[in-house]
Amino acid sequence: AIGTVLVSFSLLAYLFVYNFRDPVARAFVSLLGFATFVYVGDVFLATARLPANHPAGRFWLHFEWIGIALVVPATMQLGNALLLATGDRSSRRHLALAAAYAVGAAVAALQIGSDAIVDGVVGTAGSLYLAPGPWFPAAAALFFLGTLEATRWLWRARQRSLTARSRHRTTLLLVSVVAPLGVFPYLSAGG
Repeated sequence: AIGTVLVSFSLLAYLFVYNFRDPVARAFVSLLGFATFVYVGDVFLATARLPANHPAGRFWLHFEWIGIALVVPATMQLGNALLLATGDRSSRRHLALAAAYAVGAAVAALQIGSDAIVDGVVGTAGSLYLAPGPWFPAAAALFFLGTLEATRWLWRARQRSLTARSRHRTTLLLVSVVAPLGVFPYLSAGG
C-alpha cells in the first residue's frame, strides 16, 4: 500500500504540473487521486494497528470510503476523455458521467453521515473494515455497473484509435480499470 501511495502520488503530481491542460491527463489525475485516498487510509490503518473501538480507525475507514465512492466516476471520466479525444461526442455519456459523480458524492455523504451504506467498525487490529449497512448491496451493484460501463467506454476508445501507437497507449490506459476493482471493500462485502 505504501508503494502504491508513493507511485500514484508521484505520477499524480507530475501529470498535474506538466499536463494539466490535457483532459485525459486531468481525468487520470482524478482517478489516481481517489485511488490514493483509499491507499493512504490503508497505510494509516495497517501501521497504527488500531482496535475496532478506536475513533481513529473509524475516521480512516470513512476517509477511505470517499475514494471508494468516487473512483468509479473518475474511471468513467477517463473513458469519456479518451472518447472525446477520438472525436466521439455524446450528450448521453456526459449525462451518465454527471449522474455517476452525483451518485458517488451521495454515497460518500451517506457513508459519513449515516449507517445506510456502511455500519460500525469490525475486525481485528490490522484488518479493520466497516460492516455493510442495509444499502450496501445497492451501492456495490452501482459500483460494479459503473466499472463495467467505464470499461466499455475505454474499450470503445481503444477501438476508435486510428494508429497502432494510440491503440497501444489506450490499451495501457485500459489497465486503469483495475483501480476500481482494487479499491472495492471486499471485506465489507464478505466479512
